[in-house]
Amino acid sequence: MANKKVILSIVAIFAALFLVSFASAGTITSASYSSTALHNSNVIVSFNVTYVGADDVSTYNFSKSSSSVGNWVTLPGPTPITNDTTSSQLTAVLNIPASTPEGTITAYLYADNMNSTSYDNETITITISSDPSLSLSGTAVKLTETQNGTINVTNDGNVGFSTITLSENGEFNVSFSPASFALVAGGSQIVTITPVSTTNFFPDTLTIVAQTNTGTNYTLTSAYSVYEDFFCDYGDVNDTKVEITSIDDTSSGDEWEWKPLDEVTIDVEVENNLAEDEDFVVELAIYDTQEHSYVDIDDENALEQYVSIDEGKSEEVTFDFKVPIEMDDSDGRYVIYVKAYVDGDEDKYCNSYLATEVSGNSAGDIKITKESKEIILDDLEFSTNAKAGELVVVSTRAYNLGTSNQDDVYISLSNTKLKLDLESSKFDLDSGESKLIEFSFVVPDDAENGDYTLDLIAFFDYKKSSDYYSKESDTLTAKITVSDGTSSTTSALTGLAASLDSDSVAGEEMEVLTTITNLGTTRATFVISALDYESWATLSSISQRIVTLDAGEGQEIKITLNVKEDASGEQTFKIESRSGEKVDVKQVAVEIEDGSLLSSLSNYVGGNSMLWLIGAVNLALVLLVVFLAVRVFRR
Repeated sequence: MANKKVILSIVAIFAALFLVSFASAGTITSASYSSTALHNSNVIVSFNVTYVGADDVSTYNFSKSSSSVGNWVTLPGPTPITNDTTSSQLTAVLNIPASTPEGTITAYLYADNMNSTSYDNETITITISSDPSLSLSGTAVKLTETQNGTINVTNDGNVGFSTITLSENGEFNVSFSPASFALVAGGSQIVTITPVSTTNFFPDTLTIVAQTNTGTNYTLTSAYSVYEDFFCDYGDVNDTKVEITSIDDTSSGDEWEWKPLDEVTIDVEVENNLAEDEDFVVELAIYDTQEHSYVDIDDENALEQYVSIDEGKSEEVTFDFKVPIEMDDSDGRYVIYVKAYVDGDEDKYCNSYLATEVSGNSAGDIKITKESKEIILDDLEFSTNAKAGELVVVSTRAYNLGTSNQDDVYISLSNTKLKLDLESSKFDLDSGESKLIEFSFVVPDDAENGDYTLDLIAFFDYKKSSDYYSKESDTLTAKITVSDGTSSTTSALTGLAASLDSDSVAGEEMEVLTTITNLGTTRATFVISALDYESWATLSSISQRIVTLDAGEGQEIKITLNVKEDASGEQTFKIESRSGEKVDVKQVAVEIEDGSLLSSLSNYVGGNSMLWLIGAVNLALVLLVVFLAVRVFRR
């Protein structure tokens, strides 16, 4: 009987516990989440808890099972629930670690009743997708024939690779050590990169292809640049001793936005960290990343400057150049490279930079902007001084800076006062090309002395249907100074007076006496010339070509001309006085006498008493000889 009571008591206790448990029951319901996920991601789980029990209110805590895969990074806090009701929607976040392999994982979410020992759990089943991946990291290094680099290849996917083989993809050669290896998910491998000796080195980003045993190839771009030996022939050697602290495009306000033929100024600051004063060489080049070649600047592939820098100091060097017309419309295609090294010791101290690598530099990748249709005139050549009646040659070069080709282009040259309205022949000009155009004309004889502006304009964008040019270039001007023409000034700088100092006979010398007077208020120097005599005489001499006179002072000068034998009648020539930009001209008229024997004799002896005396003596001697001969004959 006693045993029966004990058994009944035990049964009663279990029944009571069962009833208490039933009275405090809570279940997780309406759980929803994504059935698939990637490794290294979060999965959001939404659910409700329904409470049925004897208590008015029951509070639940939430946790995960110790056997759960993943980490519940977010769980609801203690949640009170009224009897016979369901909670509002609750949210938990499950993190899938990066190391989680592909396949199915199971996680558990527990709801614990704080008012009793009852609990409920929800099984979370998620399929982890396959996500193979490789990445590359490393510190930026300039690779040269003598300088290696290292990279770190990481398997940051969730698939292991039994074989990974590396190769370069480009126009230069490098070797890898090791070149082939295995990587488990999450594993990494340090690889040494060694440039292979070649003459085809150039600045470019190194691209590496990783071929895996799964048949998938990964293209990995390193942070390294491979350099032609043009930049630091022996690699960056003791580069901390030679630093380039700034590279600035001062011409465009550090915008690095250029147009062809723009005048560009780039300032480069170099610091000497050696223990003594040194002479340095600084070089600058423009590199075309598309063509893998340097752009010629002023017919050179690099510009070079020399600078002396004291120990511990820095100096700025300036590079001035015109943007080459060959550079295409682009943004980032062209880049600036600079290197600095100790003169004569490049193998010991050299440092090279891409402009964008310099700390604090605002840019460095060049933007070239071109309009669709644009032609300009440049490279003007002409003589700045010309004489009336003289041939003048003016040349210019037409550049097609636009992106489109142009047909039937022509250039005009004009000046109203000189009655010039010239046009070149028509020509075709493709984008990026240029053509030299030359004009020639004779300055009119009646042109006034002074300055003249010649206007040159290019006409393009020809519309054949309407025979019309819709565009023209900016005007290019050439200024010339004309002399030996008509004086255009009423106030002379010099006073010129001329008088004939001998007879003017064909075939003989003629002397003209000229007096020049300084009419200015200050001491001045004058250059004396004879002009416009060539048709009837040649110049024998000018007694004094250069004269310096005080204000009001005069000077007598003799000009000797050789009159041609066939000259006759009235002839003219000019006497010019030039002082700096001031020119004064005096025209002289003379009457040329016929060069017959009697007239020559008359002219020869006329006006000269000594010659008359000699002639009289000679005549007396002739008469005496005749008288004596007659007397002898009569005897």
